[in-house]
Amino acid sequence: MLTLTLEELKQAFGTDSSASGEAVSTGGDWLTIDEYTSDRIVARTEIADEHTRKGGTVAGTTIFRFFDAIGYLVLLAQSPKGTEGFTTDVSIHFLRPAPVGTFLIEGRPLRFGRRASVVAVTISSPEVADGPIAAGVVSYVPIFPAE
Repeated sequence: MLTLTLEELKQAFGTDSSASGEAVSTGGDWLTIDEYTSDRIVARTEIADEHTRKGGTVAGTTIFRFFDAIGYLVLLAQSPKGTEGFTTDVSIHFLRPAPVGTFLIEGRPLRFGRRASVVAVTISSPEVADGPIAAGVVSYVPIFPAE
């Protein structure tokens, strides 16, 4: 069940996204939400050459940032307004090299409760036909606003 409108979600995430560092962002909005339903959130971002390692593939730390961001978005979407949260666990399977270009980041809620939000994450790219670039799970502990 979604508790925030798309605009409220963007505002809440935008307020906190600078805490994620500038690994991908050069300022402004670095994630565009393409789909926002109770079953999943799909976001898109563009990766440029400055986000790659020597071999021309995207760094794992950048991919981690996407996992953390989509997990946080899913947590916020399911929580009362004013909820915060912190990452407690991340399991990422890097399935193939990630090229420069468009990344699609999908988060699907697996479990949501007062103690934990568990989100399945898949990262893919239209430039990669073989399947997803990375897949895994991220867990958050929600910190609900004082009632």
